[in-house]
Amino acid sequence: MLKIVGQIGGPTQAVAVQGNYAYVGVGLRLVVLDVSNPASLREVGATGPLVWYVEDVTVVDATDFVAAGNGFYFTVFWLPWTSLTP
Repeated sequence: MLKIVGQIGGPTQAVAVQGNYAYVGVGLRLVVLDVSNPASLREVGATGPLVWYVEDVTVVDATDFVAAGNGFYFTVFWLPWTSLTP
């Protein structure tokens, strides 16, 4: 039996920017980057793998709304900033 322990990489199809942060859908995860210094981007948070690829991201205040789907069926996740791990 295989156990999923993580996920790295994947297609980048969704990006939202608010202030000094970029919220990027990378494959099955939402990654938050500090973009205050464009010459040195820094990951400051990320979700674990979601059910499907991240297709769209919208940020309202400190809450991320992420649409993940398989092309036919989509789920919207509500992710407060505090739910992301550094």
